[in-house]
Amino acid sequence: MVCTNLLDGHGGTVNATASYYVDMGGAHPNQWSRWINYDFTTGKQLTKEDVFRDDAIQDVERILFAKLLANRAELHPDAEVKTLEDLQALGYLQMTNIYIPDNFLLSKNAVMFLFNRYDIAPYSAGEIVLEVPYEEIGHCLKNN
Repeated sequence: MVCTNLLDGHGGTVNATASYYVDMGGAHPNQWSRWINYDFTTGKQLTKEDVFRDDAIQDVERILFAKLLANRAELHPDAEVKTLEDLQALGYLQMTNIYIPDNFLLSKNAVMFLFNRYDIAPYSAGEIVLEVPYEEIGHCLKNN
């Protein structure tokens, strides 16, 4: 099954989302989503290379790491979640460092980043969505 959606995005973008659900009889169904931004005037798909300044990649990754820490601390109130090691003890970022995913949306008020199951955590963590307001990330965008 596939569910799709189109939304008005930030600064002349159109946001397209697709969610996929496939049950092949295993322990759990396969679920994943794909988020895409399009320039409304040209119809061109906007990649992360089109959107984020090359010299700001590390800044974006630092912002995402901080958002992941805060997000997971809220989700796991009984655990201390303040460091990379704390995240790894919960199963996050064991096989990769934080990165800018291809799945992001330039929504009206924030840049939304989507990590699908298994991207940075086990299946049980589910989809991880990190929201960064433009006030926090605007300096990292090519066309702010």
